[in-house]
Amino acid sequence: MLDAITDAPAWIRNARHDHLATNALARALYAPLLADPRRPANTARFVYLDPASRDFFLDWERAADDVAAMLRSEAGRNPNDR
Repeated sequence: MLDAITDAPAWIRNARHDHLATNALARALYAPLLADPRRPANTARFVYLDPASRDFFLDWERAADDVAAMLRSEAGRNPNDR
């Protein structure tokens, strides 16, 4: 289904920011994030642990704040999930 979307990047991720599936345009756009051999690729891991993320995101601090906010929100929704 994602590959049917040919005019925009599309991806599926879970609440932990694991990239579960991507179409060709998303793979091209997120190539630096997807370059990490650990699977699943993870936006939070990329933002906080990979120095390349500072070049990838035009506003890295905003990206870091947004990821932290979404992870806190998910932790609040399910506080017993390790």
